[in-house]
Amino acid sequence: MQKPRQQRVHEFASIQGGVLSSFSVHLFTSAYYLLELAHAQGEKEAAEKGTSNHWSFYAPGSICLLVNGFEVWINESIQSQFFFEADVKKALAELPLVQRFYRIPESVNAVMIPENPDLITLVELRNEITHFLPRVTTPQGAIPNWFQDLEAKGLFITTGKPEGEYTYIQKLASYWLCYWAWEVVSSAAEAYVDALGTHTWSEAWTKGNIDAYKALPRPTGIPF
Repeated sequence: MQKPRQQRVHEFASIQGGVLSSFSVHLFTSAYYLLELAHAQGEKEAAEKGTSNHWSFYAPGSICLLVNGFEVWINESIQSQFFFEADVKKALAELPLVQRFYRIPESVNAVMIPENPDLITLVELRNEITHFLPRVTTPQGAIPNWFQDLEAKGLFITTGKPEGEYTYIQKLASYWLCYWAWEVVSSAAEAYVDALGTHTWSEAWTKGNIDAYKALPRPTGIPF
C-alpha cells in the first residue's frame, strides 16, 4: 500500500482530465488576514513606542500559511505547464520547493531565475516554525546561526537591552519578520512569472493573491 505522500504524487502526476481549481488562493487569503490582524495589533504600540515592529500572535501563522500557499502555487504551475507529462510532473513534485521554483521556468522557457538567498532563508523559517522543536537558547534572545542574516537585517523585535532581551520564541513572532516574508514571496513570484514569459498560464493572475498584502501600509522604519 502506498503512503499518503506517494499516493498524492501519483494522483497528481497521472491526472489528465477533469475539473481543476486553485487551492493556493485559500492559503494566501488566510495568510493575509493574519497579516492584517498582526498589523492592527501593533498600531497602538507603534504610536506609543515610535516603532512599527512589535510582537504578534498572528505573525508566525501568516508566515507558515504564506509559504505553504506559495508551494501550492508552484505545484499548480506544474500542473498547468506539464498537464499531460506524468513523468515530468512526478519528478518536479518530488524536488524540494526552492529547486522546483528554479527548475520549472528553466524547463519551460530556458530561463534561469537569479539566485534568491532570501527565499531559501524564508523556507527554512517556515520549517522552523511549522516543525518547531522546543529548546533552550542562551543567552536570552540568542538567534540560531542559520538566521543570523535575519537579525542583521533588523527584522526581529528587540528591547535594545542585553540584560532584558526578548526570547527567541518571541522574536519569531516579529511583525517586521512577517512583512518581510510577504515581500520575499511577492518578489519571487514576480521573477517566476517573468521567467515563464509567454508560457504563463494562470500564474500571472493568481499572483494577485500574493500582492494583496500591498493594501497594508509598509511598516514605518522597516530596514529593508
